[in-house]
Amino acid sequence: MIRHGEIRPYAPAARVMRQRFVVVVSIDEYNAREGARPVCMDVETVREPRVGVALTEADPSELQGAVISVSSIAERDPSWLGEPVGMISGSTLAAVHDRLSTLLDMPR
Repeated sequence: MIRHGEIRPYAPAARVMRQRFVVVVSIDEYNAREGARPVCMDVETVREPRVGVALTEADPSELQGAVISVSSIAERDPSWLGEPVGMISGSTLAAVHDRLSTLLDMPR
């Protein structure tokens, strides 16, 4: 099952590109639905996104120094998601939710 807060490799079949990762931000109940397309954000290791949240020491060590691009939020084809490499920490997930609320001018 695809879980809220997981970091997974993402590789669209029709594209040849560098390996990239996404963090799943849709809730588990949504992800478990038949035909669900998980909502994810890119994890940037190359460039600094305009609206981002930096991963911390509590997050997966192989992605230290990376930034979650909040403005890249989009549904993803679940068949293009690889196995999870870890989970982001609760504090990082809370920061992502806070930045998304700010980006979309939503009440917190």
